[in-house]
Amino acid sequence: MKEYKVQAIDLMQYINTKYNEPFIHELIEFDGALDAEKLISALDRLIEVFPLLKCRYDSARNVFVEQETLVGNDLVTVDDTAEKANLLTESLDTNEKLIKFTLSKNLLVITVSHLVCDGIGFKNLIYLLCELYDGKDAKEQSVLMNREFSSVASGVKSNPLSMLKMLFSMIGGYKNKPVYGKIEPEQKGVYERAIAADTMAKVHTAAKAQGATLNDVFLTAYARAIEKLCSTRKINLPCMVNLRKYTTKETGIANLGGTYNLNVKLKKNETFAQSLMKVSRAMNKQKKTKNDILGPMLLESKYEKLSLDKFLKLYGECKQAPIPILRTWASSTKKNFPSAVQKS
Repeated sequence: MKEYKVQAIDLMQYINTKYNEPFIHELIEFDGALDAEKLISALDRLIEVFPLLKCRYDSARNVFVEQETLVGNDLVTVDDTAEKANLLTESLDTNEKLIKFTLSKNLLVITVSHLVCDGIGFKNLIYLLCELYDGKDAKEQSVLMNREFSSVASGVKSNPLSMLKMLFSMIGGYKNKPVYGKIEPEQKGVYERAIAADTMAKVHTAAKAQGATLNDVFLTAYARAIEKLCSTRKINLPCMVNLRKYTTKETGIANLGGTYNLNVKLKKNETFAQSLMKVSRAMNKQKKTKNDILGPMLLESKYEKLSLDKFLKLYGECKQAPIPILRTWASSTKKNFPSAVQKS
């Protein structure tokens, strides 16, 4: 039975279960019915290209274990009675599987662990699945299995003092103290807002004129939703960051995500635009540093020197504290499965 090494970058996602559920949820709505058999066949080929999808995470031994008999059909559930909100908040037992596809009428909902990929990697995963669904050959994409973090960290010089500050930040800044407070499981839910494509384009243009990104817009909406639900002004959110900008290697699915730590204090009755500017300034400040790579580099160095028990004790127990999930749908016509409209 083949096994794959778990990297420090993977454990970062495991540690983050204390602050945020480390799962990516994607909903794709189709104009017509999806061919389930064709999807299963595409997943069979995807598993061949990216064998990590055949694995489960053995948390007791801290390794990825390949399930030799797992096929595409094992990853797909057909349930026409499933509730969309439930599908978009469900978790995975990563000791059983790392990804799940659910077909419900004209919806396809995908839940994948961050142990597999980050946001950009997930987008590539979906596009690759689309190619396979269309019957195209993607064998050359097997390079996507390269998960070595060393390729990212090589050549990046770090200030030891900055590394030390990052260590204190990780241990003292939010160890067992998520500032938004604990959310009970029954409070967790999906807050859905439909936004037309032309309206989304206007939002993007307006944000860009103020020096903000579309990601800043979504983070602001997320922060304001948490503010109202938790009645707290101080918001602390971990934000995934793409580390592939530090490597010239081909963009792939493998998880190469770092973490920014968004800290903002919202005022009562301030406008969305005012909140957006705070979020944008906070994110821009972090983007001007290399904090996104210092955390993973620190994890890497400690992970190689300590036993798993000592490593986890250093960063605190990993207890999950669920937080609300905000989903703002924006219709688009991006390349996808035939006759499908992706919402992300």
